[in-house]
Amino acid sequence: MDRKKNTTSPYPAEFRGRAVQMVIEHPDGYRSLTAAVRDIAGKLGCSPDISMA
Repeated sequence: MDRKKNTTSPYPAEFRGRAVQMVIEHPDGYRSLTAAVRDIAGKLGCSPDISMA
């Protein structure tokens, strides 16, 4: 049975853009980019998974 992956984001483009901007603007407070993504995602209440879709 073929299943198509849902590629629709549950978050609006503006929200995603702001989240990325937060990571870019505050790299100094984290030991790595991954740490920044995980922490900021948690603060925003979303998954830290990075999607290239």
